[in-house]
Formats: sequence, structure tokens, C-alpha cells
Amino acid sequence: MDDIRSMGFLEQAFKKTSDVQRMPTALVISEDKSFLNSVRVNLGKNGFIAIITSNPNEALVLSEDNKLDVIICDYELSQIDGISLFEKIQENKGEDQTPPTLITTDKMAGPLLARCVTAGAAGLQAKSEPIEMIIERVISLLEDTTLRNELEMSVTKRSTEGGTDMLTRIASRKHFSRRFSAESVASYRDRNAISLMMLAVDRYDVLEERHGTQAMESMLANAAKIIEGELRSRDCVGRYSEHTFSIVLPETTLDAAKAVGDRLRRLLNSTEFGSLDDPIQITLSVGISSRPTGVRASPSELITQSLRSCAAAAELGGNKVVADKKLSGQPIALVVGEKGQLQLGIGASLEMSNIEVRYAVTREDAKTILENLPTKLIVLIHTGDDITSLDFLKWARDKYPKAKRIYANPTPSPAQLQVAINKAGIQYYLAENWQQEELGEFIEELIYA
Repeated sequence: MDDIRSMGFLEQAFKKTSDVQRMPTALVISEDKSFLNSVRVNLGKNGFIAIITSNPNEALVLSEDNKLDVIICDYELSQIDGISLFEKIQENKGEDQTPPTLITTDKMAGPLLARCVTAGAAGLQAKSEPIEMIIERVISLLEDTTLRNELEMSVTKRSTEGGTDMLTRIASRKHFSRRFSAESVASYRDRNAISLMMLAVDRYDVLEERHGTQAMESMLANAAKIIEGELRSRDCVGRYSEHTFSIVLPETTLDAAKAVGDRLRRLLNSTEFGSLDDPIQITLSVGISSRPTGVRASPSELITQSLRSCAAAAELGGNKVVADKKLSGQPIALVVGEKGQLQLGIGASLEMSNIEVRYAVTREDAKTILENLPTKLIVLIHTGDDITSLDFLKWARDKYPKAKRIYANPTPSPAQLQVAINKAGIQYYLAENWQQEELGEFIEELIYA
């Protein structure tokens, strides 16, 4: 009997031990002691076992002797740069056995990113960013899906503490704004799409008058739980205003976000809130904005666009999702000048680079288009052939300083070029013998500059 009891006890003990979450192991290589210690401490707080070293040779031995889930390697090493060290580790362990490796650096640069991609590193990370963002990036690299999800949920839970809306228990507007800004920076750096969604309860004032403030607040709290339960661990939902929820969807295209928004709209519409004696039925107006891969659009622009779409959904009677592609942050090029072979050829080249093209014949038309564009203008191409028409480019330089300006004229005079370069501040001059492929590549460089 005692043996049976002992066996039962051991089985329970083994079960409890096996239920404990496995701790992933990270190898951290850096000669920057402050950074090394900060990463070590924060990895420990987030459930990692951290093995640290500042010696590249020791790093090679440690990578051989330990089962690693991820490597964090500083690029700035004295004996060898971090990418070369990663290639040595890969050569020793084999490409399939080398864990995902994040290269950290003091200075982000295009050639460095290209080297990372060529070497097969998982990514390039700026050390200047908050350590919490670096740790979140490390967690996202874990190949064990279950472990990654558990750690991501833990991070999300901790990040909302202290920034929680008291009624709904989701992120407050202030905390959501910080989270959205961080995700926006990360998505642009990694060239991933990102989407923002606003969900407003239709005719909230009428419902509040009918059911009372307490019942509507209870409805909002329950609706927040339902929304949060339908999202991925990395998504973040916040309370943007009294009866409007906001959701950031990293690595999500406009079409995918629209599908999520429609699913949430239908789910909440079919849910009966309130009590049996006083049921509450709600509908939602959903507005979505999205920034495609590599497009420059600030968080404030995406918020403005999604709120505008949300208002449009409400104006259409509510219970709708509006995700206008014109509000998606897609780069827009405005080609100014008489339509002809030159203008149409430029437009074709731009469309090859997934850039929306607008045309204007006169300067007045161009100004009207600029004032009504739903997203930031990326490229402004002027094809006028007289020197006075360059006044428009000079005006655009002052009015839209962030827009890239290109001057296209097959036979310019020296005076025209002087005005275009010195006074209009053009970024590029398009000569007569330009090639479509070259223009497309250059436009992409302008966008990422």
C-alpha cells in the first residue's frame, strides 16, 4: 500500500514538474558591458536563461556546448564583427542547427542589413531602442510556437499593468498610444505591414438613455473581453474614447485587417449584453487604416485615417466596416504637366513599384489634388518646360517639405536646371534617356530614404 501511495505521489510530482514552462536559453555576445548586463537582467525577468560572454572564441565554444533557442550578437566586436562571428557559428553547427540570431548594432545602415539577410541572420536591431522592445523582438524569434506564445502573453500582461483602463481592464488610451508607436516603428524598420482599427458603438447615447449608464458600462467591459479574446497575443486593444475601442494589428495587411474587423463586428452584433429583463443589442462602426510594407506614414496619420473611416461607417448607417484603400498609406505620386508620352511613361514606371499615380495638367489642378490627398504625398514629379513653371516646385518645397521632388525635362536650359536644383531643391533630375526599371528602383530608394 505504501509503495502504491509512493508511486501515486511520484506521478503527481512528475506531472507538476512537466507542467512547468520550459525556460528558453539565450546566448548573448557583446563587449558593451552595460548593454550585456541590461539584456541579461531583462531576459531573466522574461523567463529566459541567459548565457553571456564578451569573448568571440568563448562564444563559439558555448554555442557548441549548449542547447540554445536564440543568439543575440553585438555587431561591434573588436576581434571580429558580429555577422562574421555568426557565420562561424553557422559553419560549426550547420545552418539547420544554428538558432535564430539577432544582430544588435549602434548604427543602423542599409549595407549592414543586406549583410544580415545574406548571412541568414534573423534580423538587425538598433541598440538605441528601449530594452523592452529588444526583448519582445527576441521572444518573437523563438521557433517553439507554444513557448513563444506563452512568453508573448506574459509580456503583454505585464506591459498593460499600470496602463489599464479601470472600467474595461484593457489598455488605456495613453498606454495604447505608446504601444502603437512602438509597433509602428518596428513594422517600418522590419518592412512589415501594420494596421489600425477603430470600433465605435453605434448610437451609444440613445442606448445609454434607454438602458442606463451602469448597464452600458457593463456592456463595454464585456465587449472588451470578447474583443481581446479574439486577438493574437501580439495584437493590442485599448479604449480610445468613451465608446470607441482601438486595435493595433502588427504584420497585418489591409485586407486581413478588414476580415478581422468584419468578424468582430458580426460577433458583437450577435452577442446579447445586459440582463434577461433588459437585453442590450449593439452594432459597431469599424474604420481601418493600414500602412503597407516600407511606406512612410506616421502613427498620427494612421489614427486620423482610421477615425475618418470609422466616421464614414457611422454616416452610412453603422454596422459596417470601412477600409478604403485610398486611406491605406500607399505612396502617391503626382505627375504635373501636359499629358503625353513622357508623363504616361513615368506613370507606368511608378505603378510597377506599387505607387498610386495622380495626374494634373495645370498648377491649379495640382494644388487642388494636393490639398485633398488622403495620405502623405511621397513623390512630386514636375514636367513643365518653361522656367516660370518651376515656381510650382518651389511652392511645393515650402508647403510639402517631406515630399520628394523630381524634375523631368528632356531638354532643359542651364537656367532651368539652376532654378530646379538651387531654389526648388529637387532630389532628382529625370533626363531624356531614363529607363523604366531604373526609375522604379530610384523611387523605391526615395521612399526608404
